[in-house]
Amino acid sequence: MLDAQQIKNVHARLIKDLRSAIHHHPDREQDLLAFMSLYIKAEPQQRPDILAHLMCCAAGGAYPDPYESSYRYTDVDVDAVDFALGLFLEGGCAADTWNTILSIHERTGGHLLDTWRLDQLHVLLGEMPPLVISFPSATPLQDAPSMK
Repeated sequence: MLDAQQIKNVHARLIKDLRSAIHHHPDREQDLLAFMSLYIKAEPQQRPDILAHLMCCAAGGAYPDPYESSYRYTDVDVDAVDFALGLFLEGGCAADTWNTILSIHERTGGHLLDTWRLDQLHVLLGEMPPLVISFPSATPLQDAPSMK
């Protein structure tokens, strides 16, 4: 059983991990590659803006996050998870907290929770209620090969 400080640490680590996946950590070389990839894949009318951002990045200037369009959830989603966990830690119901977090996970197309994050939730909340959780790379059961 975890003490109060350990529970706070697990909670803080989980929320920090959720946020780190949706915030840009500038890396000029990686960002240049990302802008080049965006440029190649873009429609012709979008290319001048991408090229301008690429040039700013190459020159060491300020530029927008080249990965912004690939984020599958937002700070609002993380805030909702943080709020649900906060309510639980103040004496709320584990099943209600699981349901809230799993509904956010489903709303984000199954991109919010990975195996590590689920493990951290198990540490905080105990066992998950009997629900099916989806992951974007999982093969739906109806599409799985038949076992005949």
